[in-house]
Amino acid sequence: MVLKKDNNLYEYLERTGVLQTGDEDLIQKARNEYYKLYQKEYKRNRRITHPEFSIHFAPDEHLTIAEAARKHNMSISRFIKDASLSYTKQVYLALDPVRIGRIEQSLSQIINEIRSLAESKDFWLDSQASLDKIYSIVNELEDKVSQELRRPVKLDNLINELLSKNPDLKEQLIKNINDYDNKEPDKKR
Repeated sequence: MVLKKDNNLYEYLERTGVLQTGDEDLIQKARNEYYKLYQKEYKRNRRITHPEFSIHFAPDEHLTIAEAARKHNMSISRFIKDASLSYTKQVYLALDPVRIGRIEQSLSQIINEIRSLAESKDFWLDSQASLDKIYSIVNELEDKVSQELRRPVKLDNLINELLSKNPDLKEQLIKNINDYDNKEPDKKR
């Protein structure tokens, strides 16, 4: 067994005196003890810098969480973490962040292709204004897609927007709220 003299394991084995004995079994036992101590210290430091939480779910809650994690292509623990952070930051938990990234990348590639077309000598559009318009539309589309997929609309903003487009909706909302209020308590789900 060859040990580097500049590492903590070597120093530990030197301090314990097992290297002087030359007994491979004693050295192996000391190495195992060192790794136990090292792991214990690592975990203690890790708990300080990376707090952990333990939560318990009823079977039906577990199924709900597991299904949602599957839909988002995530492990359950990753889904719980991302969903919690998304909720507190009031941003959407994207269904599949990889797909969203691909959509954004595709939109960027479209913009780059339009730019390279514009720079070619045989560009088929008849004016710079047309190119600028296309560029503006694609850029706006990229921003809208990113916003729609990542930022939730607050309910009151959504209702106000819908009411401004369709004033008759107000009566329907009031009717639905009244119908809900008049339901029996056990049927309000």
